[in-house]
Amino acid sequence: MTGEYVPYDFDMYDPGVIEGVLSEDGMTFSGKWIESGSFIDTLADDNMSFTANGSSNPVATMTQPYSFTFIAQRSGDIDPENLWNGSWSTDRKIYEFIQNGTAVTGVNQPLPGVDDESGIMEGTVSEDGRTISGTWTETGLLVFVISDDGTSINATINESLDPASIADIVTFTKVI
Repeated sequence: MTGEYVPYDFDMYDPGVIEGVLSEDGMTFSGKWIESGSFIDTLADDNMSFTANGSSNPVATMTQPYSFTFIAQRSGDIDPENLWNGSWSTDRKIYEFIQNGTAVTGVNQPLPGVDDESGIMEGTVSEDGRTISGTWTETGLLVFVISDDGTSINATINESLDPASIADIVTFTKVI
């Protein structure tokens, strides 16, 4: 089974896709959620910050991707051979990039107390080394169990693919 969701607050949450399998008895849906999009990061002249311009992939009723912009500040020293290497901070997350030639991979982690998910990034550095173009993905596990009478669903949502990373336990009730 697959489905899509659109958040009420795009500044706080990303749209995404759910995919998984239904149990034989039809009572439990287990799978994962996936949020993704693209980005272009541009280094400042001093190599100590970058501006990110990105978007989410449109899903469900969305006709256009949701776009965002933020600035990240470098923590630590500059590696002149790999300008993107290192740790970068925003008001919501910390980004860790590893540059290997023109390829950049990275992870992002929300700051303590910030309600957001971790993710991965993959990109390519421009010829002049000043820009990365790439994709971002955030994903996690989910389990939905419908009640015997069909009026509610108990949902366990993980913030990553680690089963111990429970982010929320919610009960959805059918509105009649």
